[in-house]
Amino acid sequence: MSAAFRFVDPHVHLWDLTTGWYPLLDPQTDAAGQDHGVGPFGKLQGNDFLLPDYFKHSSGYEVSKMVHVTAAQAPPTWPDETRFLQELFDREGYPNGIIGWTDFDRPLEEVDAELAAHAEYANFRGIRHQTVVDYTNEHILDCFALMQRRGLVYDTVAHEDSLPAAAAAAKRFPEMSFVLEHTGWPSAGGTEIFEQWRAGIAEFAAAPNTAVKISGLGIPLRGYDPDELRPWVDATIETFGPDRCMFASNFPVDWLFTEYSSLIDTYLGLTASYSDDERQAMFASNAERWYGV
Repeated sequence: MSAAFRFVDPHVHLWDLTTGWYPLLDPQTDAAGQDHGVGPFGKLQGNDFLLPDYFKHSSGYEVSKMVHVTAAQAPPTWPDETRFLQELFDREGYPNGIIGWTDFDRPLEEVDAELAAHAEYANFRGIRHQTVVDYTNEHILDCFALMQRRGLVYDTVAHEDSLPAAAAAAKRFPEMSFVLEHTGWPSAGGTEIFEQWRAGIAEFAAAPNTAVKISGLGIPLRGYDPDELRPWVDATIETFGPDRCMFASNFPVDWLFTEYSSLIDTYLGLTASYSDDERQAMFASNAERWYGV
């Protein structure tokens, strides 16, 4: 596959600081030196990151579609971010899918009303709760039931210790797609965590309504050395199969650890043993199918 291969990027973050919705990205409102659990966050602060910025990083690659995952921290309402992104698509043709945020820590009728408000925008596809929810909590499960009735995707945030509970929730709602973010988001590297994580993703993958985005490994591994990535990427693809894996840039967050071209070329190198059809699935068509873009 050449650098001109088609890529559908299923995990992108954009922001416009003039809105005031991103206090963690504003050096005037966020304390210096905070990493917010992802790395040297100061590199991201103080500047907008919009479509021209993304495409500057991704130049040389054919990014035909993208899915935006919620980045706002303090919009007037969560559907306001979805509106902003839909208007961006209407003007510029991206993002093709939108994963928003609805706070589940509210009465069910409020959650459902907010899901309805998100759904007024054509590219809305589902929800990411930006913290790890308690997947055993009946109120959270009732929120998932609302999402399943609306045909939405749940972008699943879980770590090695919460993957079994997330797997049980996915099995309880077989008509809803659960897409695991950031390769199951291991909390660190190392053999002990790797083994716990590998057992957890196996439980999660046992539900046929689940998929995974291979992304974000720079956060726990603090870099993108191919030799360090290989066991995690190999185990993920072996567990889910090429038809349920999607490579994603997680830009600009993964820019904390590598350049876009190095990231994509590393992923291409790690998948060199797969057929062209399998690689096109993992880099493009799976994201189209799971997110309906």
